Amino acid sequence: MKSKRLIIVYDGCCSMCSLFVRWLSFVNKKKKLSFVSQQNYTVLFPDSIVNFDQLNLNDQLVVIRNRSLFTGAKAVLEILREKGGGYIWLVRLLQLFPQTFLDKIYNWVAHHRYRFLGRRKSCSIRSPLP
Repeated sequence: MKSKRLIIVYDGCCSMCSLFVRWLSFVNKKKKLSFVSQQNYTVLFPDSIVNFDQLNLNDQLVVIRNRSLFTGAKAVLEILREKGGGYIWLVRLLQLFPQTFLDKIYNWVAHHRYRFLGRRKSCSIRSPLP
């Protein structure tokens, strides 16, 4: 399946992740981004290349494009790159830092994300893939 669309797989129980996805869907004017929670992804795509438990991706934002997998800080950079415009400058600025530094910051935020904005019992965003 050749697609230019990014599929963003996020933690649907995480309030911070849901807020990020809501913002992305609001600025998704060209409809290049699709969203699905991790909880729904495993049900909708059981034969997928992504297995969250086996790959230990439960704390990671995952972006899939043409069967390529981006996780963590690389996923955030890929999303910003796709958004284009002024976000390209932010990507260039962030790329001045070593990838290990960006990964450490991402992992710290991901590890503490429930403390920042809390946790939900279920995903508050309805449609899996617009």
